[in-house]
Amino acid sequence: MTGFAMVGVIYDTTNVGYHARAFQAMSMILMTSRLILIVQYGVILLYVRQYRNTRIPLLATMATLLIAAVVFLGTYWGFDVVDGTDPSGEATTRLAHPDTYLAWYVVAVLEATSVLAISCTWRVVSFKRTHLVERVGLLTLIMMGEGIISITKSVSQILWNVRTVRGSDIGIIASCVLLIYFIWVLYFDQIEHDRFGTIRQQIWAMLHFPLHVAILLTVEGGSALILWSIIKRYLTAWINVYVDIPDSVNSTAGLVAYLENAISTIDGWNKQNQLAQFYNYQNNLTSLSAITAVPYNSTQWQDQAEPILTDLLYGVLNAIFEQFAVVGPHLPNHSAYESQTTRTNALMNVFGTVFVYFYLAAGCFLIALAVMYWFGKTQKTIGEWLSILLRTIVGAGLAVLCLFSFTTGTATTAFIFSSWQIPIVVVCYFIVITLDNLLLWRTNKLVAKRVSNTQLSIAKTCNPAHNQANKAPHPDVETLKGSS
Repeated sequence: MTGFAMVGVIYDTTNVGYHARAFQAMSMILMTSRLILIVQYGVILLYVRQYRNTRIPLLATMATLLIAAVVFLGTYWGFDVVDGTDPSGEATTRLAHPDTYLAWYVVAVLEATSVLAISCTWRVVSFKRTHLVERVGLLTLIMMGEGIISITKSVSQILWNVRTVRGSDIGIIASCVLLIYFIWVLYFDQIEHDRFGTIRQQIWAMLHFPLHVAILLTVEGGSALILWSIIKRYLTAWINVYVDIPDSVNSTAGLVAYLENAISTIDGWNKQNQLAQFYNYQNNLTSLSAITAVPYNSTQWQDQAEPILTDLLYGVLNAIFEQFAVVGPHLPNHSAYESQTTRTNALMNVFGTVFVYFYLAAGCFLIALAVMYWFGKTQKTIGEWLSILLRTIVGAGLAVLCLFSFTTGTATTAFIFSSWQIPIVVVCYFIVITLDNLLLWRTNKLVAKRVSNTQLSIAKTCNPAHNQANKAPHPDVETLKGSS
């Protein structure tokens, strides 16, 4: 586990060659983990060897793990670095087989399928009469705990940099915490945790993988959007400064003073004036001040000033990102970013990716819950079917919101730069929880009424004296008949 934690932080499949040693280490860690499991299964086999029905499934499981270990060992040499040349003819290094890491996923899927098939065939090694429900519940709590850790990191980054935290920022942080709480409620209070059939239980356990991935991406995306809520304020302020230059600025010196004052104002929002640490904007202002041979805002002036101002615009934007420890895709050669504009696009794509996976994961979480709810019970009431349908519809609606990242327009920009990214998901989860409880209350009420009517019917059937007494005419009626 320590090895996975150490290597996992530099697991970057977009640049395998740069982390070749780390990928080789991962191959050895995967192999070692399987060998340890083989030893553990061997110890169990040693103690239960007198039970013949346990030998074949345990040996088959050990054989599966051994094959996986051998394949993982073979992937080690797939990450060998070889010498070569780039298109320009310069010497460089590259991986012999850069896609070797894909074998890990294939082996993991085949290994899991084999182990589950063995447990379905020989029920003695199945999940039945085990603490599976409790264990996956604890694992789910760990995933939620990762979200709390990520929120803490984002809040720490904000408090370290920002001089004043607004009420809207606190509201977004509270929404993210509430989001994790609602995830906990939806999983532990709304899902059927009773033990059920062996094969259904196997499938139920397998569904926890996409569920946990959805939880992890949701909480991690929420913590990233907390940081975005602060960054977008800086970005908006600086873009407005650049776009809305007042008419009172009518000279190069006036423009330089205006821009310098605006940057100082934005930098003053930080506890430490640190934009200059990430981007030397004074060089641009000095270059801009040197344009004195042509009239201000003339065609010649614009031709000379445009590249300087463009570099200043995107350079400050990049500095804002970097002061909050937001970095774009890693490139071995930093100069590969052709300009500040390219760098800005890379940094914006970081949050563009967050928007996509946050809403997609939040929706898939509800859909996964719906599927697990369907597997949880063989006999379902109308209320339970409605709960499944509710989760599916709301989950699909949330997943569709990720399409905002692929569209352009005023509405898209307004949504991305608004403060509603996290609250929308929180409101949707709250609606699901509320309607679920209303459906549960209504279903329980109908069931209680049905049970009461059934008990009354049984009581009438089993008590003939009571039935006869009910059928006997009233004495007053007989008296009236006699008198007539």
